[in-house]
Amino acid sequence: MAELELAESEVCGRATEYLFRIQREDGSWNENDSVKPYNPPMWDSPDNPNTALWLTADVTNVLIQLDYRDSPAVQKAVAFLLKNRDKDGKFAGPIHSTWISVGVFGQLKGSDSPVVKSALSVMELNFEKLKDGAGDFAWYLECFYAGRIPKENPLVKQCIEELVSLQQENGSWKSADGEQYTISTTISALRVLKNYGIW
Repeated sequence: MAELELAESEVCGRATEYLFRIQREDGSWNENDSVKPYNPPMWDSPDNPNTALWLTADVTNVLIQLDYRDSPAVQKAVAFLLKNRDKDGKFAGPIHSTWISVGVFGQLKGSDSPVVKSALSVMELNFEKLKDGAGDFAWYLECFYAGRIPKENPLVKQCIEELVSLQQENGSWKSADGEQYTISTTISALRVLKNYGIW
């Protein structure tokens, strides 16, 4: 809905109201316990403390894109994220928390802000560990684009090169999560490459 500029729609309003309602007291969001019987992956389990970290960054990133940057919910979430950031600029939890937070703080504080610069440095240092398929490279770039990181940035250039190189002969991009995600991964790759003016 953010991508389709439907922030003012009734259905988007109901979705955001739900997110505001389930935000935890400390400003974070977590998966609902009702997903447990479905054996969610470790990174998406409500029992894993790291789930709340990347998920809070992700929800906050989208809420800002939906023009809720000044809402109490976003302000509480931002405080939670900053509280869970180390001296080097890495946000706690999986590295996902850091790259999504580039989008969050790039929108809120600017791409040249200290919090964004240190997060990008963390990403650069960990780049060799990040090669988990086209889906993740598209996700990095989506967050960098939201955070207004220009395509001239060396890390953005490297991510674009990696993503382009992963295109298959038939024009698609394969997901590390399985063949059933090829279409959605291809759409994500095309969208972010278009945003960065690569095609």
